Amino acid sequence: RMVGLVLDDPGAQMSQLTVAEEVAFGLENLGVGPLERGARIDSGLGAVGLAGLEERSPLELSGGQQQRLIIASVLAMCPGVLVLDEPTSNLDPAGRDDLLEIVRQRQRDDGLTVVIVEHDIDALAASVERIVVLDAGRIVLDGPVRDILGRVDVLAGLGLRPPAVTEVAAAFAGPGSVRLPVTLAEAVDWFGGGRVTGGRSSAAAPSG
Repeated sequence: RMVGLVLDDPGAQMSQLTVAEEVAFGLENLGVGPLERGARIDSGLGAVGLAGLEERSPLELSGGQQQRLIIASVLAMCPGVLVLDEPTSNLDPAGRDDLLEIVRQRQRDDGLTVVIVEHDIDALAASVERIVVLDAGRIVLDGPVRDILGRVDVLAGLGLRPPAVTEVAAAFAGPGSVRLPVTLAEAVDWFGGGRVTGGRSSAAAPSG
């Protein structure tokens, strides 16, 4: 009732014969009545772009659609916290971006707390506000996304690579406290707003 979990393999969570029944399964276990259940099914499937597929078998959906179906099933139960365990591991970049945008939208609209366990740091850079880095079960870094991803040398020591644009910017900026870009859009502004002299950028990253 409080925490919804979405695994990296949607097949591990699907059990029903139709898309609508898949979303209804959790609601039935919560004792949600038929009228409210129908409304939540429609709302959940609409939110993830699966409206109109109610009678389709989940097995006929693409991998990205299956992942969205599981998210709809979990969100329909109205948890306060959504935990996603490597949700982009089986998706191509376009599918990854679509899925993360759906999650961001629900977070903005519903005030949902979202926890993403993910090894793809590029996927997280534009999607989260805070990053916690674990090493051997210990929290070793914890802070705003740009503060953490900008610590290129520290991440390298932990066997992690920051986004490629952050690595490139760090190589130009050299040691110091400049604010490094973590997304491609930020990198365009960062490099476009400065000068590169002697192999180093003299620009200070924009604060926005």
